[in-house]
Amino acid sequence: MENGWDVTVAKIVRKYNLTEVVKQYSGEIDTIRKLDAIPDIRKLCRSWIKKLPAVRGNDEEKSHLYRENGNEIFRSRKSPHVALEAYSKAIFAAPRGSPALALAHANRAIVLMSLKRHREAYEDCQLALDGAYPAENRLRVLFRQAECALQMRDREGLERALEGIEKFSEEQDLASFEEERCESRWDERLMSDIYKVSVFPDKRLQQLAEMIALSEIPPESDDGLLSFPELEEKSDTVHGRFIVTKNEIKADEPIVQEKAVSFVPVYDPRGHSEIPPFDCQFCGEVNIIPFPCPSCGRACYCSVACCKEHSELHRYECPGYEKHLWYLIGIAHLGMRSFLDGFASSTHNLEELKECNAEKMFQYVSDKAEMQYKAYPYGKVFRLVANLDKMLLSDMVQYALTAYMLTIYLSDFTQFFNELGDRPAVMPKEDWFLYSSAVILRHIGQLVCNGHAISELRVCTASENNCLEADSFNIKAGFLHRCFESTRVFTGIFPQISMFNHSCDPNIRNCFTQTIGGVESDGLCRFGAMRAEVRKRKERRIS
Repeated sequence: MENGWDVTVAKIVRKYNLTEVVKQYSGEIDTIRKLDAIPDIRKLCRSWIKKLPAVRGNDEEKSHLYRENGNEIFRSRKSPHVALEAYSKAIFAAPRGSPALALAHANRAIVLMSLKRHREAYEDCQLALDGAYPAENRLRVLFRQAECALQMRDREGLERALEGIEKFSEEQDLASFEEERCESRWDERLMSDIYKVSVFPDKRLQQLAEMIALSEIPPESDDGLLSFPELEEKSDTVHGRFIVTKNEIKADEPIVQEKAVSFVPVYDPRGHSEIPPFDCQFCGEVNIIPFPCPSCGRACYCSVACCKEHSELHRYECPGYEKHLWYLIGIAHLGMRSFLDGFASSTHNLEELKECNAEKMFQYVSDKAEMQYKAYPYGKVFRLVANLDKMLLSDMVQYALTAYMLTIYLSDFTQFFNELGDRPAVMPKEDWFLYSSAVILRHIGQLVCNGHAISELRVCTASENNCLEADSFNIKAGFLHRCFESTRVFTGIFPQISMFNHSCDPNIRNCFTQTIGGVESDGLCRFGAMRAEVRKRKERRIS
């Protein structure tokens, strides 16, 4: 399906006759240098990115309409799940830092509490309190937060809520708090516990210990751990790199497990204009209660903690999310993510390099990946074949232009090249630009044959097909077949598993759980199966 970038690439290729300029593939750096030698290409790429419309929610009135709809549905007790969906839409529609955003989080916390999702409700309360929630109503949010902490047996969370209540009580009459508590349906036991603790601060820790029993965590058992056969990587001139097993593997037995080195979401064209997929971009959890990035409002996370953990990398993708860039470029997003994930580990400790340029840096990182790939995951990715020299020249040029455009995005729309630290002492920023573009091109080429689609069961939205029980996330009896749809949710790179894929007669199958990939035997793999070719080899090639 054509999109704006496809059209722009086609125009650039025709206008500057790039297939004649490039002529044939002669390395990633050389290809990018040829594009960079035409100044107008950089201008056209920059202009295309700049013209992309912003898609971040910025409509306070629309957010209020969603929230009021959620309030009406929740008050009617028809379906809390439909109300939950309306509140989430209100969050995505609200401008950043607005009262509408804080109100949507606070209202969503109520329905989440009714569904016993106290962890998410607690975080919604905190986001409302940290935001522009009306000062006169903050106490009711603090009570909700305290109740969530009690339900989770969270000592620290309860203490924070109690401190907020105490601080608020210094400014307003406690009798008004009682009235608000009654209007907000709060549990008498909860109010009693909170009040006792808040008026006796010197006994708080002792009473908290009584209120929250700390359970001992039983030691982990080894009974559920999988055992895997002994594998070895080999290579020859006929097959390239491949994996062999030194043990007999029976049908359906596990062979290997691997965590994705990098992964990105797959964007659903049915929902891109309204809300993004509800899957966590950090841990890979699917069908989540979404907590969007506060800046772009598009990248989703299952918790505030995951959002913070991912922020170091996400800050370079955040402006692209605001412009829906990643939706438009497909698999190239994973090429960009792979580059960002591996940049720090592949370019640190560069003291030994002197008077370096883009070509030398690329060769240094390539050699490091080949020699030290067992020590760091990104090395396993970098050494995968890209096959840029084997694909059609027109395809390779399109990938090169995409990589070049993404590097312009990093340069002009993020602080990436302003935050290189001491790396410019090794080589100039312009060489870092060429190097970065070349590495992104390499990753895009690798992903054409090494990318893995990760599918999960997507829960249908409550407004489309309400299959969940009213007081939980359990599926209604008889609704299982209507509740889920198998959907591609992520695309990931699994460098070890990638070497199992290239065979005309495969004897394995892949399976995925979130971002963990597994390989299982599809039939009997005998360690002596190749004795007809090499009699003394007691191994079976896995492919």
